[in-house]
Amino acid sequence: MALNSKILVPGCSLPGAIPLTENHVHTTFSDGRNTVEEYVNAALQQGIKSMVFTEHVNRGCPWFDDYINEIKRVRRKYVRHIEVYAGIEAKTLDFNGSIDATREMMAACDVVVGVVHRCPDPAGGMLEYTELDGSTAQYLEYRAAKGLLEKGDIHILGHMGGMHEYFYGPFPDPLYLSLIRIAHKKGCAVELNGRHHPRLSKLVAYCRRYNPWVSLGSDAHDTGEIGLIHRRLKELNI
Repeated sequence: MALNSKILVPGCSLPGAIPLTENHVHTTFSDGRNTVEEYVNAALQQGIKSMVFTEHVNRGCPWFDDYINEIKRVRRKYVRHIEVYAGIEAKTLDFNGSIDATREMMAACDVVVGVVHRCPDPAGGMLEYTELDGSTAQYLEYRAAKGLLEKGDIHILGHMGGMHEYFYGPFPDPLYLSLIRIAHKKGCAVELNGRHHPRLSKLVAYCRRYNPWVSLGSDAHDTGEIGLIHRRLKELNI
């Protein structure tokens, strides 16, 4: 899918001038605690210039049309102050880049973020992380993320390695490097995630080396988390 370079940063430019974007936000339409307009007002208070809403979806979302209409309403209202984009965060369903969103949903969005939330089972179906040991989980998560980059119709690979980081600790550096190199080759962005990436300085270094497009996302679930990714980068003097 064609990337919107206005909301992204080339990895080689880190840690230079970081755009005031917020590319990962969840509202009350999914599991967030604030409305679209409340987030926009919180972003304006921080001087953020663009915001991408990335609701968790599945192929049967009953509220999807209402979500898109609300984004359009808020975009019109604040058009002179901030750029507002409609996006989705859709989980992978296999190792071949399939995601839990319809073609119609993807077409209605400005940004599609593909993620691994559960691991595809090579025998079929999906596996919870609690069913797996760490080495199996990292292998399956890597394969699923690789499939999203190589075969998926996405703009951004969200929180790569982040589920393994949450359940088991550090995702192996060689696997991060491999995904970043593939993203660069395929022209897909990788996300630096304020919630799921405890080792941001290392990921920044890898992105500088291999120069993929980078998306900055806080994974905000309430207005207090808006700008988290920028605060974390600032703490690293980045």
